[in-house]
Amino acid sequence: MKKRSGWEEVKVVQSQHTPKNVLALLEGLDDRDEAEQLRGTEIAIPRDSLPATDAGEYYWTDLVGCEVFNTDGQRFGKATRLFETGANDVLEIRDERPLGEGEKYPNGPNILVPWVRPDVVVDVDVQAKKIVVDWDPDF
Repeated sequence: MKKRSGWEEVKVVQSQHTPKNVLALLEGLDDRDEAEQLRGTEIAIPRDSLPATDAGEYYWTDLVGCEVFNTDGQRFGKATRLFETGANDVLEIRDERPLGEGEKYPNGPNILVPWVRPDVVVDVDVQAKKIVVDWDPDF
C-alpha cells in the first residue's frame, strides 16, 4: 500500500470483488473510519505473487513499452498504458511517428486504439514487445 512515507507491506486477511471495487480487510485495521481514510489508496502486488498467464493471456503491465505497428508495418510508437471505458478497454500509444511536412511538433497527441481483439488488436507478442493493430493513427 502506498502511503505518503512510501510503500508499506500489509497483509490482506479477507477480500471480495464487486463489479466496481475490491473490498479488503487488512490485518491491524479494525476501525471503519480509519479504513475509510484509505479509500482510493494505491496498492501493488509483487509480480511473483501473480498467477502465471496462459497462452494468449498477459497482464496489462506487460504491454506497456511494447512497440505498436499497424498491419501495413507503420510504427506508431510505444504503448504507454491501457485503461477501461464503458464500451471497451483502450490502448494509449505515445505518437512517435516522424514529422510530416508542415507539422510543428515532433510527436502528435497520443494515439488511442480500442482494445478489441481480434478486429482491431490483431497480434500481441509480449516476448518481442510488439503489438500489431488494424488502425489508422489519424482516426
